[in-house]
Amino acid sequence: MNILIADKFPSRWAEELAKQGHKITSDPSLDENSLVGAIADEDILIVRSTKVPAAVIDAGKKLGGLQTCAPDGGEPLRGHL
Repeated sequence: MNILIADKFPSRWAEELAKQGHKITSDPSLDENSLVGAIADEDILIVRSTKVPAAVIDAGKKLGGLQTCAPDGGEPLRGHL
């Protein structure tokens, strides 16, 4: 799966996802506007505090999941889609 991490995210979690065979793209500079152009080929979007407007969901043609995580990098709060 292609996973886009659009926020600061603990490197140990990203490394674990990569070990499981996922392609990880991490870009904490993405915001609610630039996400639209970055989401097209991604299966999963992970955010902590970045707002995800409907236009991002619409642009994510392959998007099968959205995961929000605790702002302190703690355990995931909830998944969507």
